[in-house]
Amino acid sequence: MKILLLGPSKRNLSIVDFLLEDENEVYQTKNCPSVEEIEKKSFDLILSSGYHKKIPLSIVKKFEKKIINIHASRLPYGKGIGTAYLSLLFPCPIGVSLHMVDENFDTGDVIAVRDINIDSFLKLHQREFYTLLVDEVNCLFIEYWPLIKSGAFDATENSTEGRNISYFYRHENEKFMEILPLGWDETVEDIMKIGAKFSISEAFWHSLDE
Repeated sequence: MKILLLGPSKRNLSIVDFLLEDENEVYQTKNCPSVEEIEKKSFDLILSSGYHKKIPLSIVKKFEKKIINIHASRLPYGKGIGTAYLSLLFPCPIGVSLHMVDENFDTGDVIAVRDINIDSFLKLHQREFYTLLVDEVNCLFIEYWPLIKSGAFDATENSTEGRNISYFYRHENEKFMEILPLGWDETVEDIMKIGAKFSISEAFWHSLDE
């Protein structure tokens, strides 16, 4: 199988090694090629992992059902940017997901999710916790690869109802980072304590959108 992988090389080392060992051709880039370039190389599958840009609609439509995002957060919660720590600030499930890519960020049908028991990782720093989530979602992808490769997987609808089904925009990400005194060195436990101090109302969300 000929695979285009969008995303940083460091995050995706284990995935690339696995796919090559499985005798696939893998082309990795941080920038999405044009429709013409993708067609010219005859890719069978497009993977997005740590690729924080919207894939052009022309590509999504042209390669419908052939683009999968490897997402280090639990869907339908934690859509958008910075969800590794933002999911800790709010009372929503923690985990990782694989999903189809559609015209919006992280709203495509869900292939698989894996829940994570946060109690075992309270003392990890945010940076370490993010690495753990990446490792978990990469393992989830490898586990589901036989089904993905054969096209035999089932995908379920990704809920988009209500703000409680969280979507975090880049400006919200930057806003919330300001309330973490130690930034990436904050522990999981302390991020959750900080989050518990907030009453997240509709008025609060509207203030971020202004």
